[in-house]
Amino acid sequence: MAKWKVSGFRDMDAALASLPKATRRNVAIRVLKGAAQPMADDMEERAPERTGKLKRTVKVSTRLSKGERKKTAASKSGVNVYIGPGPLKRARLQELGTEHSAPQAFVRPAWDAGKKKAVADIADSVAIEIRKALGRRARKINRATRKRSQ
Repeated sequence: MAKWKVSGFRDMDAALASLPKATRRNVAIRVLKGAAQPMADDMEERAPERTGKLKRTVKVSTRLSKGERKKTAASKSGVNVYIGPGPLKRARLQELGTEHSAPQAFVRPAWDAGKKKAVADIADSVAIEIRKALGRRARKINRATRKRSQ
C-alpha cells in the first residue's frame, strides 16, 4: 500500500476546520471516495478476466476486511479511503506474479494513470462540498432560530 501526501491545501484545511468534526469527516469521505472511484473503475477495466470474480472485488471503501486490517497500517488521525481489490488472495498474485506466472498488473497502472486527476478532483470537490456543508449548516441554524422565535 502506498502512502501519498499532498500539500498546498491550506485554504481548504482552514475552511474544513470551520465545520463541525462529523461534517468535516463526511466531507472528506465524500470527496476522497469520489476522486478514487475513477481509479477503481480503471482497475476493474484492467483486471484480468478469467472468472470475473477479481473484477467484482475492486472497490472504494473506508473500511478493510478483518484480514486486510492486519496487513495495513491505517492513519489514526485522518480519513482513510482504500481503493483496490478486496481480500481476494489471487489479486496480489495477479498483480505481482509468481514463480510460475508473469505479473498481470492492474492496480499500479490504474494508480499511475489516475493519481494526478484524483488530486485535481479533490481540489475541485472539496470547495464544492464545503460550500454545500456551510449552506446546510446555515439552513439548519435558520430553522432552529425560527422555531425558537415562534
